Amino acid sequence: MKKPSVSARKVACRAVFALGCFVCAQLVGVRGAQADSARKVQGFDVLGTVGYGIVGPYGMTFGVDLGYTLPFGLRLGADTSFGFGRTLEEKNARGETVETIYHASFTFGGSLGWDFLLPSFRLRADLGTGLDWYSYDSHNFEGVAPGVRQYLGPRVALLWQYDNFEFGLQTKYWVMAHDLFHVGIMGGVRF
Repeated sequence: MKKPSVSARKVACRAVFALGCFVCAQLVGVRGAQADSARKVQGFDVLGTVGYGIVGPYGMTFGVDLGYTLPFGLRLGADTSFGFGRTLEEKNARGETVETIYHASFTFGGSLGWDFLLPSFRLRADLGTGLDWYSYDSHNFEGVAPGVRQYLGPRVALLWQYDNFEFGLQTKYWVMAHDLFHVGIMGGVRF
């Protein structure tokens, strides 16, 4: 009998994703704060993001995340990012190790989610989708090949608000040909 082989990274990524989903599900019952409180929910926000893809084809990424949150916590967002690539090694159908070099990428997408106010922080959970433009080198051909693919996945962020400024941590998991698990920091302004 053949033993299944699952990498520790995949198991860790799925465990973190499951934990994030569990936390979001538990907080669905949390009531939103009133818009007249010092830490209001309603309004526009513009955040800059810096992160790193722990698993997947992209390394360091820089981006912008903008959105509008309704008084009861529903958030509509848009984001764009630029990611630097990296080399991935994987096995092909014949069992040979193959290198694929991913170059820079540009992503643009939208998200639908919820902001929950906690005693000192804001928890943001959303589902995002969009397009990823990238280029790569592969063993199958000479030169650089461009590509476009759609991504879909959840994101969880923990934000701290001081007056109109927001700072926080985020993690996201994109489902695509090579899944991406990304962690990063974010900071910006709420209007």
